[in-house]
Amino acid sequence: ETSGEAPCGRDGHSSVLAPDGATLLIHGGFDGSRQLSDTYALDTTSWGWRRVATSPAVGGSGEEAPPARCMHCAAWVGGEGGEDGCGGMLLFGGYAIDEETDEDRTLSDVWLLELERQPGARGTDEAGAEGGAATVGDAGTWRRVEPRGAAPQGV
Repeated sequence: ETSGEAPCGRDGHSSVLAPDGATLLIHGGFDGSRQLSDTYALDTTSWGWRRVATSPAVGGSGEEAPPARCMHCAAWVGGEGGEDGCGGMLLFGGYAIDEETDEDRTLSDVWLLELERQPGARGTDEAGAEGGAATVGDAGTWRRVEPRGAAPQGV
């Protein structure tokens, strides 16, 4: 059984396992009535859920965070990311419903959620030695990524 603030039931969400090997992140999806744009972390050692507080990047593209979506994909990028962070979750594309027009649209945007290191946590590597991959913290910052070249074309 899990504890903490669990996400609502959903489908079409994305999930990635952080480099600490114990934190599963999920983002977005569809709850049966609306698309979602939230992010949660599940610590698989304690089975505790927590909502990840996200904020927009300062001086970004004008968009604060990715719009709600489902059927998108995600991957972990960046490893530990240095002293201030531990890498992040990269989102691509998906399917959205425009709330104003109620029209369906496919997305080809790319977003990076840069996640902070868990305060005071050092993490362990596969052998159990201290100093391995950072534990994912409770906060992150969204940044829109502008890839070079042509975007993939829809079907």
